[in-house]
Amino acid sequence: MAFDPTPVIKPFPPRAVDEEPGFSRLEPLVTPKELRETYLFGLPLRSVMTRQEMQDPAIQKFITRAVSRVEHEARIQVSPVKFADRHDYDLFDYQKWNFLQLNHWPILQVESFRGEYPFTSEFIEFPTDWIVTQNETGIIQLVPKNGTFSQFLITRDASLLPLILGGRMHWPQLWVVTYVAGFELDKIPAIINELVGTYATIEVLRTLNRVLFLGSHSIGIDGVSQSTTLPSPGWLAGDIKDLEEKAKELVDKVRRYYNHNIILSSIG
Repeated sequence: MAFDPTPVIKPFPPRAVDEEPGFSRLEPLVTPKELRETYLFGLPLRSVMTRQEMQDPAIQKFITRAVSRVEHEARIQVSPVKFADRHDYDLFDYQKWNFLQLNHWPILQVESFRGEYPFTSEFIEFPTDWIVTQNETGIIQLVPKNGTFSQFLITRDASLLPLILGGRMHWPQLWVVTYVAGFELDKIPAIINELVGTYATIEVLRTLNRVLFLGSHSIGIDGVSQSTTLPSPGWLAGDIKDLEEKAKELVDKVRRYYNHNIILSSIG
């Protein structure tokens, strides 16, 4: 996905400008190899009955489903997706530097902010360097610069946004904001990556729980016998339960962090 022409915003930590060399809070999205070596360490990924081994394409499917589950449960965007939101014009919000709560976050990039009059070809488009974001919660506002823009005039000291719509209080679906929400896939916050890995591991273990067992057997030679008890069906149920509890704690932390400051639009 191309992010041109506007610069990519660093969505985590928000507004960070520097960090300690050698330490990073961001990671590449978990891979099948990492899931095997870290989250599934020591487990044979093989069916006892058929001797089939779980391959990377199957593990990758669990990771993809885990990303989707994080997005639904934590109410954030993980993989980057471009959106074109339409929002109502509201005079009260407009007077607050055109305060808008976007539908998806964290914001990775805002490509354009336009006002499109319905059923006409008329529009105004704000310069991208006017756009101020609270990228972790999807809030944007406009802060005009001094000067004149080709479609309209602004005040000399940039103290007010341009007047539009003849002072109307409300106009449905006037604003169109095109933006990318999510994280670059090589720069995922560690806690979100851990949540993705935990969800993927749960699904792998649920699959293994049905096929990774032998029961018990005994061997006898010349009066000497040995018996061995091996895992039986369902032996991973306790681990799955523990991981589900861990995932609940993680998703609660992620949801609180990225949804703590969501503000509803003014009601006029």
